[in-house]
Amino acid sequence: MGRAVAKLRGSHTLTRHDIESIDQIVALAAFGEAEFVDRSIDERISIRNASTKLLADAPSLDQDLQSWIRGVAALLTTVSRAVADQPMRSGGTVLRTSAAHAGYSAQASFQTSPQSMRAQTIHDIKGESRNAVLIILDRKPRNSRTNRLPQSDMWASQLRGLPVDPNDTEEVRIAFVALTRARRYCLVAVPDDSTEESISAFSNAGLISMPTA
Repeated sequence: MGRAVAKLRGSHTLTRHDIESIDQIVALAAFGEAEFVDRSIDERISIRNASTKLLADAPSLDQDLQSWIRGVAALLTTVSRAVADQPMRSGGTVLRTSAAHAGYSAQASFQTSPQSMRAQTIHDIKGESRNAVLIILDRKPRNSRTNRLPQSDMWASQLRGLPVDPNDTEEVRIAFVALTRARRYCLVAVPDDSTEESISAFSNAGLISMPTA
């Protein structure tokens, strides 16, 4: 939670994992369990809206860690009431603190080390280019009830010239934008459980396979 707030206020792009982690915190407070994949669409929308408010209204990091956690816990209690009429857990139960935290700075606790690489979404760099781009393809979401292919299989299908599923046209457009942002180098990280057929499609398209450790 704290690292996500620090990244957001440092003008860094939050990853999907960052956002989903906040969603799980809200779901835990509202429903007593972090997993919410089986919740209704309206409930999931409420969770995401509450997560957005939790991130936006989180207290300033310029205070001790104990005070910051208490402030976020109080805010979590408030936002979870917009998700469930009677939240299962209070914010203080979900986000615990202790007297030992009073001796630490919240800002320093959540500050990330300087990085030479910056994580950005496709929309962040649309119309721009970079000398080198690393594209990370995801696996099919666990417990997914959809028929969406893993990104590696989806992209490989396009490389093999197979018909595009109407539901995947936006994904194909995003793939094109991602691949064309690189001026000199483009590295595509493919999940280690990708099929040999998909790997071959990338190799046949001109990408050089690099062995993993």
